[in-house]
Amino acid sequence: MAIPWLAAAFKAIPWKEVVTAAPSLVESTKKLWSSVTRTQKQPSPANEQSGESSSTHSDQLSAIEARFLVLEARTAEIARQAVTSAELVKSLAEQNAQLVRAVEILRLRTRKLVWFAGVLGLATGFLFLWMMLYK
Repeated sequence: MAIPWLAAAFKAIPWKEVVTAAPSLVESTKKLWSSVTRTQKQPSPANEQSGESSSTHSDQLSAIEARFLVLEARTAEIARQAVTSAELVKSLAEQNAQLVRAVEILRLRTRKLVWFAGVLGLATGFLFLWMMLYK
């Protein structure tokens, strides 16, 4: 009994729009995943520096500047990832809204179908009684 309802639900989904949006979602997800894994594989600034401590002031300043540049690059990468994530979330939200609209249409159609089936059942019952009484 649930199979026809499920088939009706799948018919109401705008599959053309879902299928056309799928490649961009997959590509965005791949980009996001590769940027996350690339960021995790980068060595930390503490590992990049040698165990020896610099004694001169200029060496210390250059080391701090190098660490600052690494942190700045990582911050920019995180910002790019945030934009990519936001675009992906926006796309998923749009698809979710389409599915919600389709489910709402199905709900209304189901309500109409239940009312129609009830009225048809009552009419059939009255017709049956009428035929039995005036036979």
